[in-house]
Amino acid sequence: MYRESEAQTDPYTPGYKLKKGDKPEVLTLQHLKWGEGLPATMDELDWIENRRQKHAFDSALPPMSDEFSFHVRTFLLKEQETKEWVQREREIEE
Repeated sequence: MYRESEAQTDPYTPGYKLKKGDKPEVLTLQHLKWGEGLPATMDELDWIENRRQKHAFDSALPPMSDEFSFHVRTFLLKEQETKEWVQREREIEE
C-alpha cells in the first residue's frame, strides 16, 4: 500500500524442465512481458486465439505418407496461407 512505484520489480518467473515431447501452450507466450504485452489487450488475446487455431490446424493435417495425402496437405496449407495473408492485410489496414 505504501510502496513506491519505482521500486516495483518484474514478476518472478521460475525455471522449468520439460518432459521429452512436451510443449505446453504457455511457452508460446514467453515473449509477453510485463509492460510489453502484459497485461494482455484485445490484440494479444486475438494473437493467442490465432495461435491456438494454427496449432489445431497443424495437428489436423494429414501426414505426408503417400501421394494423395501429400496433395491434400499441400492444398490445405495453401488455403491456410491465403487466409493468413488476408488477415495480415486486414491488420495492416486497421
